[in-house]
Amino acid sequence: MYKIAVIGECMVELYQNDEELYKQTFGGDTFNCTVYLKRSLHNARVEYVTVLGKESLSTQMIDFFHNEEIQTNYIDRLQDKTAGLYMIHTTNGERNFSYWRSDSAAKKLFITKSLKKMQSDFIKFDLIYFSAITLAIMSEEGRNNLYSILKAARNKGVKVAYDPNYRPRLYDSQEQAKTLHLEALKYCDIYLPSVDDEKGLWGDISIEEIMKNIN
Repeated sequence: MYKIAVIGECMVELYQNDEELYKQTFGGDTFNCTVYLKRSLHNARVEYVTVLGKESLSTQMIDFFHNEEIQTNYIDRLQDKTAGLYMIHTTNGERNFSYWRSDSAAKKLFITKSLKKMQSDFIKFDLIYFSAITLAIMSEEGRNNLYSILKAARNKGVKVAYDPNYRPRLYDSQEQAKTLHLEALKYCDIYLPSVDDEKGLWGDISIEEIMKNIN
């Protein structure tokens, strides 16, 4: 069975169902990828790796994962933290986002009790996937632990995929974003850039320059 680990933050999502009502669901860049991976690869074991709280919305989120047949064997839950939340506002067909995630549980990725289990298990997976948003919300200690696991996994033949979703508000500065991005490239086999994200990070860059940076 093909084994995939996707690392990131799933958030509580509120979006306008009509002019006065909002509907609640769950979403996020890596989580959305996880859902469609599992729907496309029915026979694969797809793990979503995050950290959640112990409040009711985090419990509902895990139930949502299981309804999508997503595995949750590496999800730790913290008593004093909660899941992050975002709201989608739609005006004249344009979507805008507001976020409440500054103290979300997912910021503790790779520094909670499942770390040792991930260190031993992830070398047996086929693919590990994460994004720049994953890196941006993590602590320096968590990122270093992740990089150590990725290095060990790649030495065992595991493929690593990295999606450089650039969200400026998640960084202290653009230079910090560039530093994290370049470090992540050292540990990946599959790189999934978009022109918009690359231009947001590096300025007016051509497709040829993007390809050169990858190499």
